[in-house]
Amino acid sequence: MTRHVSVLSFVAFVGFLVLPYVHALEFTNGSPCEDLCKSPKSSTGDISYTLSSELSCLDPGYAGGNSTTIGRKFKSCVSCEFTSGMNNPTAENDLYWFLFNIKSTVVWCVQGFFGAEQNKAATLANSRCNLLVLRSSRLCKTR
Repeated sequence: MTRHVSVLSFVAFVGFLVLPYVHALEFTNGSPCEDLCKSPKSSTGDISYTLSSELSCLDPGYAGGNSTTIGRKFKSCVSCEFTSGMNNPTAENDLYWFLFNIKSTVVWCVQGFFGAEQNKAATLANSRCNLLVLRSSRLCKTR
């Protein structure tokens, strides 16, 4: 048991050391989407993590004159994952990572959290959306 805890502690420690240097949206190893999803600073596609800093919450961030590097990268990555059909022997596939990356964006931008992080910019939208839902449900019940 002690050896198991030590190994887990070591893996967690190494993960925290590597995580700040590996910036990539999640993708399947060997995927044709790898170049679109990984950071230019990442030399290998063996490790990928989706970080809140790689998620764009505003529609203009994805295309047009006000688009951002983050938004364009995210759009290219998930568009590729949606259509690639990539599966590998470890049962990973790009469609799973497409859904994971989209879910991460919804959770971060609407619900206001991503893991232990909180997105202060999302809480106002979340509370306003909840008010609209409450109002519309009351309207529906009175009819």
